[in-house]
This record gives sequence, structure tokens and C-alpha cells, in this order.
Amino acid sequence: MDVKASKPVNGEESDYGMQDYSGRCYDAETCSLRDRGDSWTVDNTCERATCVLASNGTLLEKRTRCSEPLPLFSEDCYIVRVEGKPYPDCCPQLYCNGKLVSYAPA
Repeated sequence: MDVKASKPVNGEESDYGMQDYSGRCYDAETCSLRDRGDSWTVDNTCERATCVLASNGTLLEKRTRCSEPLPLFSEDCYIVRVEGKPYPDCCPQLYCNGKLVSYAPA
């Protein structure tokens, strides 16, 4: 059994340690086993997790989160944050002049 972990990269993707159980990942948040290639939304976050095979042969949980919308470039622009929806529907959205400008899940 091997555990690997690293910090988020560029704020969009990160690898979190998962234990490898005979070719399956153990997800400690849900106390369940995940098959390699499985993807799921992570409760209470706006992220998608995927069980992936690392270059060293261990299984890792790769998390993908939303990119932040472009900076506000006008007084008529605002960001809408969506609560309670799964990834990517929870990603922040940029509106300018009342119209959706950017919806950019990672």
C-alpha cells in the first residue's frame, strides 16, 4: 500500500494522496473504493476528483477545480458564485452588462 500527496498546482489541478487497494483507490472522504479512471464530485467543494495512475505506478486522486473568471474590467461587470451545485455548475461566472461573458471550468 502506498500513499502519495502533493500541493495544488496552479490552483486548478492537484494530486491528493489515496491509498492503492489492489488497483483501486480508497476515497477517505466517502469511505469507498474507486476504480482507476472513475470521476466524482467532491462534497462541499467545487471540484471533480478522478482516480489516476501516477508515473510511479501508484494511484492518486487528481482534483480539478474552477478557474477564476477574468479580472473585472468594467464597472458593469460582476462575478456570480453558485452554491450547492456539483462541479462544473458551481464555477464562478463573469457577467458584463447583464450578459454571461466567461464560464470557465478548468
